[in-house]
Amino acid sequence: MENLSQAHPNTLFTFYPATNTRLYNVNNSFESFPIGAFPRIIRNAIEEATRITMAPMPLVASSALSALSIAVQHLYDVARPNDMRGPCSLFFITIAESGERKTTSDKIFTIPIREFEREHTESNRKAIENYENNLKIWNIKDKLLQKEFEKAIRNKKDSEQAEQALLEHQGQKPFRPALMRMLFDDVSPTAIISSLSEQWPSVGIISDEAGKIFESKTFENIGLYNKLWDGDTVSIDRHRTSGSYTAHDSRLTISLMSQRRVFVEFIEKLGRQARDNGFFSRCLISNPMSTQGTRFIHPQPIDKGVGIILRPSDAKIDGFIDLFTKSIRHLLEKSWQRQESGQSRKIMPMSA
Repeated sequence: MENLSQAHPNTLFTFYPATNTRLYNVNNSFESFPIGAFPRIIRNAIEEATRITMAPMPLVASSALSALSIAVQHLYDVARPNDMRGPCSLFFITIAESGERKTTSDKIFTIPIREFEREHTESNRKAIENYENNLKIWNIKDKLLQKEFEKAIRNKKDSEQAEQALLEHQGQKPFRPALMRMLFDDVSPTAIISSLSEQWPSVGIISDEAGKIFESKTFENIGLYNKLWDGDTVSIDRHRTSGSYTAHDSRLTISLMSQRRVFVEFIEKLGRQARDNGFFSRCLISNPMSTQGTRFIHPQPIDKGVGIILRPSDAKIDGFIDLFTKSIRHLLEKSWQRQESGQSRKIMPMSA
């Protein structure tokens, strides 16, 4: 096995000759999946997670790639032919019925992201408390200065001094510390854009039960997600308040896992719009064969941070998920450093 201490995230992008992994299906047929086309660290992690969960390999792959997309999209853009450049973010829609282990698969690969979010929030708790206290003081002073300015105008006195004091104070409004909120589930377009604008400019909508998203406000403005996939600036008006949120140079990953019936209902409702405006063409859509009925449980429990899972007796746990997790965490740390330093994204040329 590759030494974890010697692993470097760049090896995530090292490709090897493609081979096919054939998965046995309940109907005595075989489903080919080009697992060999993945770089070594990603391929090994997907294979290990498939052995652990006994979920369909394409489903596991979409979970792994969506986590990787969130980790790299703030660091890299892709150079395409004809001098075109754009985000490396990925959109997934995976059709899978209840019991295909969608939740387990997502949890395995998002563990490093959730841990990084939590640790970052804890380390910035004091800064947030200071910001909230300073903002309260600032608001009190702001109201008093506004009243002084209004009083000077109302009494027809020289208001220049009061106006200057008010302007100087408003220029000293405390800035909210940046928070690394990266993962969302059921969320409105306004909430996504406000988070990209005011908190962290790189997020993912990850849901293992997409029905609630398809039926909520999340997809009331599909064109907004197309713009974020393209890397465009997106603005949205605040509801019942003045002003608007603007997300500039932001990145979005989407990974939605849905039962077939729910996805069909979504197509009947918004499918034509999603096709015509190009949303579906931006998505990697899969409908993997079920592995239910082929999973043989043996009393050899393991724990990968998502609860106890029983695995086949011949499944080996080689540490490849841990190596993948280490690489994701390293990429997230580099993302934070890039944000702090103000550096530009690196450009990766698209390979043939």
